[in-house]
Amino acid sequence: MKKQIFFILLGLGILLLIGGAVVIVPVIKNMYTEMGEIIDRQAEYKRNLRQYAFEDLNVKQEALLTRLLTIIEENESNQETISLDAIFSTDEYLSYINTEYNTEYTDYLSYINSMPNKSHRMVLYDRLKTVLDAETSEEEKDIWLDFYYTVRDWSKKGKSELNNRKEFQEILTKDLVEPLMKHSASGFSVKSVQMGLISAMMTGDSELFHRAWQSRIRTKGEEEGILFCAIVTPDEFALMRSFFDDDVSFKKWIIEPFEILEPVESEVEK
Repeated sequence: MKKQIFFILLGLGILLLIGGAVVIVPVIKNMYTEMGEIIDRQAEYKRNLRQYAFEDLNVKQEALLTRLLTIIEENESNQETISLDAIFSTDEYLSYINTEYNTEYTDYLSYINSMPNKSHRMVLYDRLKTVLDAETSEEEKDIWLDFYYTVRDWSKKGKSELNNRKEFQEILTKDLVEPLMKHSASGFSVKSVQMGLISAMMTGDSELFHRAWQSRIRTKGEEEGILFCAIVTPDEFALMRSFFDDDVSFKKWIIEPFEILEPVESEVEK
């Protein structure tokens, strides 16, 4: 309930930012209807994303997991430690990635540095079609995609629209509202509720994948669990890795509980 109230206020805030209080009265009549429709579409979006995040390995992927575990064991027998990036730079894993996405990466860092690549942007757009208007233009789609990746990076350490309102509002205004205003000559006020709801929804996706990957680690152990995640969701794994400076800090993020930040004192007072 707290989140739904925030979403309404966020939509109203965007309306005020765009056109002033004069536009609120005609729009607010449709706000609750529109909000309900968007929340239903969000639920479908989240169901699809959870299904992907919690998928099981197929036979081919199981064989790859076994081979990667063998490579780690071989290194350990030689008293050597192999890093995550090195494991995923092996021919076995790169061949899997290149076959899966029709690419020609020669090392894992190249794959990471390409993120978010064209393939992931296409996948993301297919996901967002669930919640975006059918009339969304190509320019607007690109703005939404760029904003999504900004939010995914920003939210990875537990930041959200509720515990970092001012910072979130600044990102929302700079990376979504202002760019969309340039491509929406009419009917923009109606989209304000949509922007508030969907943009806030996006902050939870990094946590969703963290939760899925933590479940693998709990059931399979740290080593096998991490490999499992990189195989079953390779694009999301590489995307999250691209938000960290190195594989050590990324691994630490995966294995530690997801940190939900408390609201800062100045924002609590508001």
